[in-house]
Amino acid sequence: MSASSISKNIKTLYSVDFTTDCPKRRKGKACKYCYVECARNVNFNAKKIHNYLSYKREILGFRKSTIDTLNSVGGIRLFSFGDYMPEHDADIRQFLDDCEYVGLKVKVITKQLMFVLKYNDHPAINVINISVDNVGDGVNWKLAKIFREKFSNVKIRCAIMKDEDIEALSFVDIFTFNHSRGLKKYGYKKYKKAEVKEWHKKLDGKVCCFSGKCSDCELKCGSEM
Repeated sequence: MSASSISKNIKTLYSVDFTTDCPKRRKGKACKYCYVECARNVNFNAKKIHNYLSYKREILGFRKSTIDTLNSVGGIRLFSFGDYMPEHDADIRQFLDDCEYVGLKVKVITKQLMFVLKYNDHPAINVINISVDNVGDGVNWKLAKIFREKFSNVKIRCAIMKDEDIEALSFVDIFTFNHSRGLKKYGYKKYKKAEVKEWHKKLDGKVCCFSGKCSDCELKCGSEM
């Protein structure tokens, strides 16, 4: 039985990926702090690499209770172990159309601005998070700000590798704190849950899933900002 593009996820309930080998990784430039790649490197719950995972219209079989639960946290997450690639456009379009049909919202996290240009106005899209950082692996800050200003459903989220990043990235809507292993060689910090909870207070509630689960998160990827 072939793997599905839709997988269960402890944090987000469900996530959708049409590949687990993102564009940056394929180019040999995987983000240094990528939690998927870090897990692979230490063989900890490593996600098997799939070049392509087709969408088999599984969304049409979702129960209303599942749809309601996902909508309560901002929608089903698109791109968790991978990211947007134009070669998956047919699957993406069918997936979004099916989500619209059943009334399921979609929240997107991406570093591929082409996705925003192509799909920002699809009715199923609830919110799109553009990812930035302070180490040069994310979207260019200037471009991220331009896209946020241009598209009403776009928010900027960042990856925090050390405390100094917080002030530098003060312009973002959503903060995420590094939880990947094996990054001390870069001088990055692995934040403990208690620290993240404290930063959540200091940053006026702008920390993503400080509890570790979307069900407890008030931000909902910025969809209610």
